[in-house]
Formats: sequence, structure tokens, C-alpha cells
Amino acid sequence: MRARVQRLRDWMGLRRRPIVLVSVFVSVIGILLIGFAVGQLVFPRTVVAASDDGLLVNVPSSPEDAIAPTMPDLLGLDEQSARRALSDSGLASDVTIAEQAAAGAAGLVVGQQPPAGSSDAAEGVTLTLSTASTVPDVVGSTSADARTALEQLGAIVTVLRSVQPGAADGTVLAVSPSVGSPLDRVVELTVADAGVALALGDLDRVGGQGCSVVSQGTVNGTDISDSLACRSRTGDTSAEWNLGRHASVLEATVGALDSAEQGAARLQIFGDGVLLVDQPIEFGKSSVISVDVRNVLRLKLVVSGAANGPTAVLGNGIVRATPDEVALIRAGT
Repeated sequence: MRARVQRLRDWMGLRRRPIVLVSVFVSVIGILLIGFAVGQLVFPRTVVAASDDGLLVNVPSSPEDAIAPTMPDLLGLDEQSARRALSDSGLASDVTIAEQAAAGAAGLVVGQQPPAGSSDAAEGVTLTLSTASTVPDVVGSTSADARTALEQLGAIVTVLRSVQPGAADGTVLAVSPSVGSPLDRVVELTVADAGVALALGDLDRVGGQGCSVVSQGTVNGTDISDSLACRSRTGDTSAEWNLGRHASVLEATVGALDSAEQGAARLQIFGDGVLLVDQPIEFGKSSVISVDVRNVLRLKLVVSGAANGPTAVLGNGIVRATPDEVALIRAGT
């Protein structure tokens, strides 16, 4: 019986021995892997390179060598802040300073090389700083040329369209700030606009009596259409419109209808009570008027004369305004 028990114990011992050996092997492998990983973190890596005599040597490298610093965005910073940003980015080496006239305050970065986001700064960094600039003389030039000249100086350009009698469409009439002033970041150009013609006869009148629309006729032998005719008589004949300070120019051929009575009368045009035109009307005579009505709220026409006087006409009478202003005039605002 004892012999059998002993043989059983010997057999079980043989069965456990392989399991123990496997466990030991796995533990050793695990310890080796952990040690390798720790070594990679603690000790610098090495690369193999060829020396001048052809021998292979180990060259140590560090994790920092694999990440090149990138250029920060320095536009708009002063020089001191820009240098600090370069230093914080690891690019505090060679910095070259250049200057360029530009809009706005002086001493700010308006250009940089390499550009923001670049990792190629091996040859150094160039910062272009702004110097004080003045508004160039762009009055009389085209809107496109003026915009180009100002934007090249870094200015932001806004455009105000204005109807100006005799000025070619797109011509710069004024600039703000004025020519020769310090150049601000934002510059406004006032540019001539041919405008949209709005016939007086098509406008709703807000007052007056004795005037009517003439679709066609002649004044001193000149054909007219869509005109306003006012018959002079004892007392005044008038017409009044609400321009809402949106119109710029009143244009018309002034005279007497060739088909009406002969004689003389007087035409007066008022803007908010201020006399703008005072002109005699005579049969067989005519003249062309162009009246500045900018900032006029109420436009009033008055014709006075004898009861048998001529019929005064604003031939082809129109007001000019920008398309947006025409919409406001029609709306009566």
C-alpha cells in the first residue's frame, strides 16, 4: 500500500514540474519587456550612421530633435511682443528687422518670414515693422486705382456713392481722412455715381396747385417729355415734393411752352425754404439748370406772373439719386 502511495506522489510531482517551468519562463519574458520599455523612455535613442572612414558609429538622438518649432502668427504685434513670442516658440535666434510704410499705428508687425505655421526657420526670421504713413492724393483718380493704392498700404477701404453733376462715374470726389493726414486703418472714399433719374412728374406731390404733367411738347423748339407745366396767373402756382434728403441733383430745361400764351413769368425753386433758383420765364427762351439738392427735405416750385402769362415748364425735369435713395424717395421716407 505504501509503495502505491509513493508512486502516486512521484507521478504528481512530475506532472506539476512542466507547469512551474512555463510560469517561470513567462515571468522572465515579461520582466525583460518591461525593462526594455523603461530603457527607451529613460535613455536616449541612438541611430547608426557612417563616419568619414566608413565605420558605423552610434549617434545619440533625443525626442526633441524630431519636432521642429513652427512660426507663430506675429502680425499686429509690436517688436518686443513678437520677439517674446519667437522665444517662447524656440525661435529666438537670428531676427532681421525691416520697415514698411503702412496704415495705422507705427511699430507693428505687418509682415513676417517665414509665414505663420512654417517650420522652416533655419535661415532666421525677418519681421517687417510699420512706419507712419499719410493718406495719398487719390482725389480725381478712379475708384479702382484709389482702392489699390490704399490697400497696398494696409488700409481697409469703404466706398460712399454720391451723385455729382459733371463728375464721371467712378471718380473719387473725396477721401476721409483727408489727403496728407495720418493714414488710419479704415479709409472712406466718396465716389461719383451717375445716379438714377426719377421724373418729377412721377413723384407724389405733398402740396401745391395749378401744375400738371405734360407728356410731350416743345420749349423754344426743343422737344420735351414727362415734364411739369405750371400756368402763371394771379397768385402763385406751386408744387411741392418730399425728397427726404435722399436726392442729389435736380435737372431740367426751363422755359415756356411754345404752344401756350406769350408773355413773362418768374420761376423760383426752394429747398426747405431756402431759395435755390430764381429765374425769369420768357416765351421763346430756355435754359438748362442743374441744382444741388443734397440734404433737401422739401423741394418746392413756385411760378408767379400775370393771369395771361406763359405756361412755365420744367422740361424733362428729374432728380438724380443712387438706386437705394430712389427707393427711399418713392417710399416717402
